Amino acid sequence: MVGKWQTVLGGVMAFLTCSFAVWRYVVSSHSIESLMTNLIVICGTIVSLSVLLVAIRSIVHNMQDHDFASTLGNELDSWEKRYYPLVFADDNGYEPDKNGFDADGARYRMLTVHRHILRRGEQLTHDSSVIFFDLPPTYNKGDKVLFYLRKSMFKEAALAAHEDPHQEIEKLSKDFANAISSEFSDLVKAHGYPEGAADRVTVIFNRDLTTPDDARVLVKLLSYVTILYLAVA
Repeated sequence: MVGKWQTVLGGVMAFLTCSFAVWRYVVSSHSIESLMTNLIVICGTIVSLSVLLVAIRSIVHNMQDHDFASTLGNELDSWEKRYYPLVFADDNGYEPDKNGFDADGARYRMLTVHRHILRRGEQLTHDSSVIFFDLPPTYNKGDKVLFYLRKSMFKEAALAAHEDPHQEIEKLSKDFANAISSEFSDLVKAHGYPEGAADRVTVIFNRDLTTPDDARVLVKLLSYVTILYLAVA
């Protein structure tokens, strides 16, 4: 891959080449042959500059991809667009200090009134959705993502299993935690009932998340849990 210093050097050399070509024509005899020679040099330099611009764009793109925060933001936006309106960001977020988070975290909700999926113009409200998960303000080792299990989402699964909804949610929290821990063992350790609360799955980071790949894997985890929810609900 072309490095930044190579790009700068190429740009300087291209500029000097064009400058020398024009200067050589000015100081030399203004013959047709001299003109054509210098035009060939300038055209060749323009082609080189075009290649250089492509390299610069590639470097800028790669520099943007090497930032965890911006990559996570872009990936979350793309993920929400894929699942909207089934899943959407809660603009109100959550109360400071709740669940150990501060106001800089993010909350996402899942639609429970599914007719809104067909009525895209309707405003999504808390009455038509439940809390899906909370993201922390930082992504360091020990920080956590909370996935919530609401009885209203899984009552059909409980009825099908002839189980009490509360008991079914306890089982689901454990099953979800085991599935997440198995699938993303390099990144997280998940806890459900009885290690944690019966109505949620606590996903704790095994290490600091710092790279764009970490951001992509985190969003992949969110997609994975979303599919689990839809499969069971």
